[in-house]
Amino acid sequence: MMTLPQAERLVRKITELLGQPGLESQAAKLAQDYSELARAASHRLEQCSVMIDAGEDLQALQLAETPPPLLDLITILSFRQAGEWREHCQKHGLPTAEPFYDKFVRQLNTTYGKGIASDHPYYRDYRRAIMTNDEPRALSILRVIARLNPTDKNTAKELERLEDKALRAQLEALRGVVDAGQPQAVIEQLAELEASPLPIPPTNAVWQRAQVIRCERLLEQAEALRQREAWEATELVVEEIRALANHYGVALPDADTERWNSLEEWTTGKRSAFAQEQDFQRALAAFEYQVQTSEAKRAGTARQNLAELQTDSNALVAKWREAERFGRTLDSELLARSQQSSDWLQRRIRGRINRKRAGTVVGTFAVIAALAVAGLLFWDYTQAKQLAAQLGRLEPARRVGDTERLLAQVPERLKSKPQLAEALAKARQFVSRERGLKAGFDQRLTKLQGFAAHGFTNNDSEVQGERGQAGALAEQLAPEFAAAGKTDLEAFDAQWKSHLAALEPAREAEFSGRLAAAEKLAADRLNGGNGVAAVRAALPGLQSLAADLQRLQEQPVPLQADLARRFQDLTNLVARWTHAVEQWDGLQANQPHSLAEHLERLTTLGRSPFATAVEQGFAADCETLKFSPTTLIGGLLLPGQMAVWDRLTNLPATPSFRPVEPTEQEKVAYRKLNNDPNAQEIYEYKLITNAVRDNPYLTHIVFTRNKLGTNKSFEAVGAIYDWTNHPAALQFAQQKIDKYYFASEEFEGLTPESQAFQTLGLRDLIDPNNGNYQRSILDLLDAVNQDTSSSPLFRAYLEVKLYELAGFRQADWGLPWSPTAAANLRSLTDLGAQKLQSGDWMVPNQNAAYRDKLRDYFTRARQVSLAQEAQFYYRLAQQTTEAGFDFEGYADGQGNAVLTTTNDTQGEYWGWSRRSRSPALLFRRGEAGAPKKVEEPLAFTPLFAFRGDRRTILDQTAKLTSYPIGAPGAIVPPLFAGIH
Repeated sequence: MMTLPQAERLVRKITELLGQPGLESQAAKLAQDYSELARAASHRLEQCSVMIDAGEDLQALQLAETPPPLLDLITILSFRQAGEWREHCQKHGLPTAEPFYDKFVRQLNTTYGKGIASDHPYYRDYRRAIMTNDEPRALSILRVIARLNPTDKNTAKELERLEDKALRAQLEALRGVVDAGQPQAVIEQLAELEASPLPIPPTNAVWQRAQVIRCERLLEQAEALRQREAWEATELVVEEIRALANHYGVALPDADTERWNSLEEWTTGKRSAFAQEQDFQRALAAFEYQVQTSEAKRAGTARQNLAELQTDSNALVAKWREAERFGRTLDSELLARSQQSSDWLQRRIRGRINRKRAGTVVGTFAVIAALAVAGLLFWDYTQAKQLAAQLGRLEPARRVGDTERLLAQVPERLKSKPQLAEALAKARQFVSRERGLKAGFDQRLTKLQGFAAHGFTNNDSEVQGERGQAGALAEQLAPEFAAAGKTDLEAFDAQWKSHLAALEPAREAEFSGRLAAAEKLAADRLNGGNGVAAVRAALPGLQSLAADLQRLQEQPVPLQADLARRFQDLTNLVARWTHAVEQWDGLQANQPHSLAEHLERLTTLGRSPFATAVEQGFAADCETLKFSPTTLIGGLLLPGQMAVWDRLTNLPATPSFRPVEPTEQEKVAYRKLNNDPNAQEIYEYKLITNAVRDNPYLTHIVFTRNKLGTNKSFEAVGAIYDWTNHPAALQFAQQKIDKYYFASEEFEGLTPESQAFQTLGLRDLIDPNNGNYQRSILDLLDAVNQDTSSSPLFRAYLEVKLYELAGFRQADWGLPWSPTAAANLRSLTDLGAQKLQSGDWMVPNQNAAYRDKLRDYFTRARQVSLAQEAQFYYRLAQQTTEAGFDFEGYADGQGNAVLTTTNDTQGEYWGWSRRSRSPALLFRRGEAGAPKKVEEPLAFTPLFAFRGDRRTILDQTAKLTSYPIGAPGAIVPPLFAGIH
């Protein structure tokens, strides 16, 4: 996509083309560029309209503000002659674009005109973008707010700050590729910057350097096109360089200016020649058409009167003269046909005149005389034209001597002929110019030869400069002078090289000594361990030494490759340390005003050679702790639940702690629990003993799977677990009740566990009709905790299985929102509940091992409703993220608060604790107004202030969700700890 200045240049070129038919060759490229740009703008306009219709005004305005701003672009493309341009393109079969749809434009303008107040949801969207560290989105929203609410000075100030920060980051990246000497990367960075709406200062040094690099690349491109004689493409590049230089105030180096001037002169000449060629072709076509017209009349039978014949004759002569005006050699066949037509017309005219009265005889003789004079004039004209053509061919070949000889041979009577006079003037100018170049070269050569004759006693730089100028002049000499000039320069160069070779040992010794001294000084002083003050003090001396060495290196005596490499290394070293000191000073002077600036500043400090060990370690802390408003809120609301932290800033209005459909894994787990043979249809029977001698049994309860039946002997039979026979393990066996030992068996009904399995709703977790979930696991866990009728072992077993089922999708089941649920699961694990097997609640030994401690666990667990707690935490997170945090500053390396903004109203500052390495309250404003340490901060932790009132938010949320925040067992998140 073009930038606005590029779109303006495109429209300006189109306007020029409509007024200058000679530029028609550029029409195809201009039409293609204009149609593509207009179609892209129309597509963006249509997208904005769709978004506005859907109620997504913010997204529409953000899209409209994407560079280049849509309405500004449409204004440029809807220029005054847009309709005329569209007709021109349609007439010539060029690409066209339809006019912009007025309804969409009005709709977008209306959206801009609505305006907003400071409590508009756009402000909330902006804060969320800042909290999630999405600065590009924040900047985009802020631009929309600033345009819709121009009276909000805080927004304007924040927009200026964010744009300034983004600009500094972009310019620093640009500086990196400029310093690295990567032209292609420079051009890409420039394109990215120009496509952004950032206010770039045109005088910025890095910006100017980058523009010069781009212009130099364009010059190279133009010169390559010139080599291929692609003058129209070259003309476009030359014009682009001109536009860039004018728009950005780029001052090209003198050498580049000369290159551009040469290219501009060449393309101007080519454009002039092209226009002249077109004019000539039109004149030639008109001449040929007139000849054809005369020939057609000759072949026809229609009779022409004298006036018509004279008109045709005059027209033929006029068309011939117009074609001859360009000094081109006309086709001999065409000239012969023209002469035949002219002769025929003259004969016809004489014939008409002879038939006139005698009084017209004198007129006839006058006409004949005029025709004779015309013939003589025609001969002189032809000869003059041929001489002009010869002179015209000699100049491009730069044949000076031949031109001088031909000038001497021109007859005096022809020199005043218009078609030859101009050629003579040009030829004389050509000879004068070439002789002037030769004289200039001879003067420089004489001066060089004088230097050599006196043993090169003058300054070496002067000799080198004169030699360079002489070489440049030699390149401009005509071929007949160039060979001798080259020979003379080669002779001088041999003398000069011999002189330099004699100086080389002394010069190298001097350079080597100074370089070694500078290297030693750099090795001693340029060390981060010395401190920034010592390095800063050492740099001026080293920069002066490097400048002296640079002057020595620029002398014509060549250096050994090793010395040149060492000097380059020294130059780079001094430049790096100079940049390091400047960067360090800048970082110390500019305090951060946002989290991104703080992290960027500390990361840069950590890479500095002057950084302390604590500052260097900050990068590792950033990687591990991932400082951001999201991790801050997550750590203060839901410690340890990283899986849902990213969702905190974009929570749905109503929580849903139950997924719709079960996964295959969940189906398998649920079927296993629902079909557990020891959880359902387990009955109790009391066996009444017989009073027989040596009866080892007492009256006791046994467990059966399903109800007992009877055999043919009317004895009770079934799958029975008699715990008196197997107290250590569950063993159901198919057996009968021995009537010898037991007088009867009394039916006691379902076990409390089987009854609980039904009443707790475990069988209703999945709807048998549609296969979807219809109960929340948090509700089921609450029901299990509240039950007191069944065995603690049975309830613990159920809870472990429910936690396993929910573990496949913890966030969807809402487990992260209930810290008590996580605590309960840890308690069950610590108590060994995960080792319980199905039916252990019927086994005496297992009951003895687990019953008491699990009973105590459920006494604690039923104090807090997990579902209610999850609702409370969810609503609390909504209120917290809506209020949000503001960046206030940071803790320095000694643990002191450094406050850089003034957003705080509560006097509390949150960040990462040194002890726990997690978010905590670190500072609270003291009586004197200064921050007072509450907990030791992590070095360089960012500090944030909570924008809301913690007590009000906590009380309102507890009331809304009926959560007993003061009840035993109730857990309050760290952000709200200590206020109840």
